[in-house]
Amino acid sequence: MPGIGFTIAAMALKGQNLGKKRPDLAKEDVLLVLKYASGFMFFLSFFMIFTPHWLAYAFTDDKNTIEQTSLYLQIVGLSQIPLAFNFVLSGALRGAGDTKTTLITAPMNIFNF
Repeated sequence: MPGIGFTIAAMALKGQNLGKKRPDLAKEDVLLVLKYASGFMFFLSFFMIFTPHWLAYAFTDDKNTIEQTSLYLQIVGLSQIPLAFNFVLSGALRGAGDTKTTLITAPMNIFNF
C-alpha cells in the first residue's frame, strides 16, 4: 500500500511540473520520490526478511501457518526495492500522460484496471 502512495506522489509531481513547463524540476521530483520510496521499501523489506516470524506471530499462533507465512514474507521482502522502482516510474509515466505504456508493462497494477 505505501508503494501506491508513492505512485500517486510521482504522478502528481510529474504532471504539475510538466504543466508548469519545468521538465527539469519534474525529473528532480521523480528522482526524489524514487529515493524516498526505495528507502521506505528497504526499511519494510528488512523486517520482512529478518523478522518474519514475529510479523506472522502477530496474527496467529499456529506454528505451521507461521512457518509458511515467514517463507512468503522473506520472498516478498526481496522484491520490495524493485517494486518501489516499478511503482514510482509507472506513476511518473502516467503523470507525463503516457498511460498506454504502463498498461502494457504493468498489467497487474491496480490502476490499470
